[in-house]
Order: sequence, then structure tokens, then C-alpha cells
Amino acid sequence: MAANLAWARRNQIPEEKVRGLDDPDRGPFTPREKAVLKLAEIMAHRSEAVLEAAVLEELKRELTDEELVELGMYFALVTGFQKFNTAFGILYACATEPPTGGPHAISRSLGGSPSGGADLTEEREMR
Repeated sequence: MAANLAWARRNQIPEEKVRGLDDPDRGPFTPREKAVLKLAEIMAHRSEAVLEAAVLEELKRELTDEELVELGMYFALVTGFQKFNTAFGILYACATEPPTGGPHAISRSLGGSPSGGADLTEEREMR
């Protein structure tokens, strides 16, 4: 949780939203954010799941086709990396810092700054 909170602070995402991730339906999220979180949960935790019609309708109400494709591809990439890391026993830390800056769909969708970049320095110091 500490790493998530540190990242959220840097990206101007309110702490109550991070804490609300345990139960997005009851958390302080907009309908758009709830739809994005539902997609993330399905893609990250139910690899064999096919989007139900009601979930897809909800996503289409809240996102453009372009946003839906971008988020779906992003989630596929991230979950693929996690599977790779697990298979090869790679831990969370990385010696190379990721690039910073540029638009980030996930951060924008959760109400954060579109120019906020990832910086793992603070997370490493917390471990």
C-alpha cells in the first residue's frame, strides 16, 4: 500500500481513491473510474474471462473506442509483464529507471496528472 500511496501522491491522485481500490463499487470513484477499474480487475485477475455484455456496455458509455482499445492494450501489456516476471522469478525492483513524462491513460482516467511520470525511487526507499 505504501508504494501505491507514494505513486498516487506524485501523480496527484487522492489517497482516498487508492484506499478505495479494495472495493471500487463503494469507493469514491466516478462512473468512468469504476468502469476502468472493472476492466482492470477482469483483465488482471480473470485471465480466461470474456467481458460480459453489461460490462462492455458500461465501458462504452464511459470511454471512447480509442480509450477502450488503449486501456485494454495497456492492461494486456502490464499483465503480460507480470506473468513474465513471475515465470522468471523477477522481483519488483529494477536497476533502470523508467522514462518519465508524456500522457498516461491510466493516470488520466483516475483523475491524475497526464504528465506525471513513474519514479520508483521513493518506493525503493520504503522497502
